[in-house]
Amino acid sequence: MVQLLHKMKIKASTVGVTLLRVVKNHFSQYLPAGVRAYGLSAAGKVYSPAVVARSLVTSAAAAAGSEEDGGDDAPPPNVCFVIEAIVSGSINKEDYSFVEEMIRISEYSLIGASAINRLLGSIEAQWGIV
Repeated sequence: MVQLLHKMKIKASTVGVTLLRVVKNHFSQYLPAGVRAYGLSAAGKVYSPAVVARSLVTSAAAAAGSEEDGGDDAPPPNVCFVIEAIVSGSINKEDYSFVEEMIRISEYSLIGASAINRLLGSIEAQWGIV
């Protein structure tokens, strides 16, 4: 992280590919067209992480038009999660105009790392990633 803040990017040591880069202005300009953005916030509507993962798979199958053949080969949808990483308070939809819905994946307050772990673990299980 120190290297990222000093050099504004981090490159892979062997290949020279940029792994992380600090972007100027608002990052929403870098999102692909048609992306579905959700904000994870303590002030959002409560959903189970498994329900969120199931809905992503369903929307991917619908977008690929492959519901009739089971949707197993459907590509993952373009999804962006804006994750609350502040000590107190919560992010709100007014600050992120591209966010469709503010969601919460637990009835309890979670730190960002825990929320990411629960969400990605559910998506991996739904998509059959081991």
